[in-house]
Amino acid sequence: LDLSADISHRKLRSKRLLEEAMPYDFPEKETLCDLLIRIETARDGLCYGRLQDEAIVENTLKAFGDVRAHFRAIGAHE
Repeated sequence: LDLSADISHRKLRSKRLLEEAMPYDFPEKETLCDLLIRIETARDGLCYGRLQDEAIVENTLKAFGDVRAHFRAIGAHE
């Protein structure tokens, strides 16, 4: 992924859109993509919706933490 690459969060709504945005392979791609889709799926409800169930918030925060851990493991910048 080029450092200047810009991937819209809208591309994170489905595996098909995400695959179009990132057609190349890299370690743990499937896991990382699943986490990003899970976060994006919860995004609108968390940002603009009513109060969310505690489990949804915790699940989304865990997914975000897992994404951070993946990036740290490969030495990527935050």
